[in-house]
Amino acid sequence: MQQNILMSIEYDGTGFYGWQRQPNLRTVQGTLEKVISSVLGREISLRGVSRTDAGVHAHGQMAQFRTELRIPTDRLKKVINNALAKDLGKTGIIPDINIKDLKEVDLDFDVRKEVVGKRYSYFVETGGKREITLRNARYFVDEVLDLNKMKMAAEMLEGKHDFSAFKSAGGDPNQDPNKTIYGIRISASENKGIMGQAGLTETERGCQRLRLDFYGDSFMYNQARIMVGTLVDVGRGKISPGSISEILEGRDRQRAGHTAPPQGLFLERIYLNDEWEEIRRTYGS
Repeated sequence: MQQNILMSIEYDGTGFYGWQRQPNLRTVQGTLEKVISSVLGREISLRGVSRTDAGVHAHGQMAQFRTELRIPTDRLKKVINNALAKDLGKTGIIPDINIKDLKEVDLDFDVRKEVVGKRYSYFVETGGKREITLRNARYFVDEVLDLNKMKMAAEMLEGKHDFSAFKSAGGDPNQDPNKTIYGIRISASENKGIMGQAGLTETERGCQRLRLDFYGDSFMYNQARIMVGTLVDVGRGKISPGSISEILEGRDRQRAGHTAPPQGLFLERIYLNDEWEEIRRTYGS
């Protein structure tokens, strides 16, 4: 009897050419399909929720597949994770994909139809100090950024808008640019030393560690990275906070900021219908 399996997945996107399977390229979807098919002894096809780009990470990707299981569901997660580790071909390190949760859902459940929102997080470090171990998980910016101006600009991006100015040329030209951003949170902490070391050098003083959280109903190709790049340009003084409305109204990609690099971006969470109450409580209905 066929079963419908839903998975929550995390991955380090550094070694992948994005989520979506591509011939002769290592992708997250392709790797998972190969490993799970080998575990189950039959071909499976994954239906994912978000097509993250090359170098982008995830803490909360979701995907489903249908098959007839010969392994109990409560054991399958461990079996797949062990197979992912074996497929990596290295000992002593964890694989760059991990199944966080796995469960059986109703046969008529379609995860894409259940998605009502997503949260992307982006991490920026400013100043002259670089921590080499974070090079694949941060956007390093030389200048210290004006957070007040960035927050002012972020507020203007919130709400329902035509985000054509934040749409990359490589995306689906037919995708609806009208999106709702429920909220953008920008938080920062000073660099307190590298890897727990006490004290700061002259280079380290004034460095910032920034986290930008974007809550939205859905996002276009590179939209989150273009919004980050625009907010960074605001923080640098290259774009004024008050011009965000004009950028939105102009619908011209050339007027928005640069596209921030992929390595600072994380697909943090996907909200299903029964989980959206968290956003409603935070930002209203």
